[in-house]
Amino acid sequence: MSETLYVSDAVVEIQRICQDRANGQRPKPFVLIVGAGVSYPPVPLAQMIEAECIRRVTSDDRGAEWPENLKPGIETYSYWLNRAFPHRELRQQYFAGLIRDQPLSTACLRLGRLLASKENNISSIIVTPNFDDFVVRSMMLYGQNYPVVCDHQRTVHRIDPGDQDVQIVHVHGSYRYYDSVNLIQEVRDRSRLSDGASQSMASLLDALFYQRSAIVVGYSGWDKDVIMRALRRRLADPLPCNLYWFLYDNTRPSAPWLNQNEAVRFVKAYEPPLLAEQVFDLLANSVNLRRHLLHEDPIRFFHELLLAAIPKEGPTLDRMRFAREATDFVEWASSTRDLCPQSFANAVQERLHSVSNPVVYSILDRLWRAEYNRTETDGETRGDEPYWTGDFK
Repeated sequence: MSETLYVSDAVVEIQRICQDRANGQRPKPFVLIVGAGVSYPPVPLAQMIEAECIRRVTSDDRGAEWPENLKPGIETYSYWLNRAFPHRELRQQYFAGLIRDQPLSTACLRLGRLLASKENNISSIIVTPNFDDFVVRSMMLYGQNYPVVCDHQRTVHRIDPGDQDVQIVHVHGSYRYYDSVNLIQEVRDRSRLSDGASQSMASLLDALFYQRSAIVVGYSGWDKDVIMRALRRRLADPLPCNLYWFLYDNTRPSAPWLNQNEAVRFVKAYEPPLLAEQVFDLLANSVNLRRHLLHEDPIRFFHELLLAAIPKEGPTLDRMRFAREATDFVEWASSTRDLCPQSFANAVQERLHSVSNPVVYSILDRLWRAEYNRTETDGETRGDEPYWTGDFK
C-alpha cells in the first residue's frame, strides 16, 4: 500500500536520494510532472474552462444538449469544449487568448529559479500536460538559455534521457499550434504506443521513467492520458526510488494502481491547501539555493544581460549606440543608489549633459524633476522647468 507523508518529511526523503546521486555523479533521480495547478493563476483550471464553455454554449441560439452518462472530469470537459469550439483552430485560438502575454505564475517563477540554478540536484526533466510556456520564460528571466522543448509526437527525438541540461516535454502540445491535444479521443490517441513510428510520446515517457521516479505537483491525473498510462506501466516493476505525489487538498487520485503501490508517497500539508509555489520553495531550500543576482541586485543583473546582448565591435556598433548608452545608464544608476537626495539630484543633472538616447533622457529628466522638487530650499516649486531641452543628437 502507498504511504502518506507530511511535506517536510517528504522533502527530506527526496533530498537524501538526490545527494546520494550527486555524490556518485549519477543522473538526477526525478522527473518533475507539473500540471495545471502550477500555471494557475493566471491560466484557468479545467473546471473553470468547462464552466466558460457551458456559458458560451447556453448563451448561443444553438441551445444546450446536456450530456448523459458522462463522468465529471475529462469527459464533460471534452464535451463542452468541443461544443463551444468545434474546430481545432478555434480551440487553439481560445487557449492562446488565455495564455499569450500573461504574467508568469508564482509557482513557475519558483520552478524556473530552481531549474536555472547550479545547486539543483533534483530534476532536469519537466513533463507537463500544460500548453503554456511559463517554465521556459521563467528560466530565461533568470538568465538561462532556451531549454530543449518537445511539444509534439514528431519532436520526441529532441529529448535525450541522458542529458543533464533542462529538457521540457509538453505531452499535449503547445498553445501556439492547432494540433494541441484537448478532447478525450485526442488524449487517448496521444497515450498509445505507436505501431507505425519508431518513437511516440508514450515511448518517450517510458524511456524517461526507466531510470527515474517522479515528483508530481499541481497535477490531478486524468486516468487515460499519456502521463498516467506511462506511470502505470512503470509502476508494474520496482522503482529505483519512491514516487512523490504532492496533494493540493489531501485528495488522492482514485486510481487503484497508484494507491496500492508501496513505492508511492502521497504528500500532504499540515494545513491544506498545499500550493505548488510552497512545494518549489521547500525543494529550493533543500538544495541550499543561493540568492540570485536578480533578487540581490536587479539593476546589475539586467545591466549584465544588456551587455551580453550588444556587440562590442563590428559594423553594427554605431547603430547600437542608443542601446550601449542604455547599458551605461543602468550601470550609472546602480552606482548612485546610496547617494543622499541632494547628491543624487546633482548626479542626475550632470548626467543629462551627455545624453542622446531619448528614452534615457526622459527617465533622467523625470528623476531630476522629482529630486529637484524634494531638495528645494527657497520654498518655491520649480519642477515644471526642465533642466535641459536641447535636441537629441
